[in-house]
Amino acid sequence: MVFIDRTQHLRCVSIEFITLVHDFGQTVLEDTIALVLFAFTSMIYNYYLGDNSLNFFSEETKNLFRGFRVLTRALIVWGSSQDIGTVFGFADVTMGLLALVNLEEHVPVAR
Repeated sequence: MVFIDRTQHLRCVSIEFITLVHDFGQTVLEDTIALVLFAFTSMIYNYYLGDNSLNFFSEETKNLFRGFRVLTRALIVWGSSQDIGTVFGFADVTMGLLALVNLEEHVPVAR
């Protein structure tokens, strides 16, 4: 029996996958990796923006940040278990609420 390490095994599996489905498989694999990285970095960036916003408007309240982290994790789990239409519908509603808050703050500034 021959033992190989995990990285060599993954490399062999990737090569076999590419040879099995030729150029199309390599494109699908690259696109999948790019999509996963895009989704992950988008979540990290949006979390960073929310965290900075809370930090700007609050006095470093630990309970507020703890609640934000719990809410963020709950929304990630919920979003990963829903169909894409529901997730985009929820995103549209929350973006609409954000626009209303921004409009409410811009009206006094415009006067």
